[in-house]
Amino acid sequence: RWTAGARRTYDDPAAGPVEVWAEVSAVRDGVVSYDNHYAFVATGEEVVSPTQLRFRSIDELTVSLAQAGFVLEQVYGGWDRRPPGPGTGELVVVAVR
Repeated sequence: RWTAGARRTYDDPAAGPVEVWAEVSAVRDGVVSYDNHYAFVATGEEVVSPTQLRFRSIDELTVSLAQAGFVLEQVYGGWDRRPPGPGTGELVVVAVR
């Protein structure tokens, strides 16, 4: 879904309409490198912001949290508190120290 074909347009109160999309440039060793594009319709200017994300499993997160002194309380598959699983797209983690 991170392709130029998945563009969205947002209306910024100061800048006006802004087209936004992301494009993956590399996937290596569990790290996804991608560029966030912001095209300002009024000026024609485009800003590109390179980004990297590492996607970790619940087990990997649990270990990292424990090493940092946290206890995992709950993991959700989205902000609507659905269970994690294939197709949820993200992990929302609740942990306490």
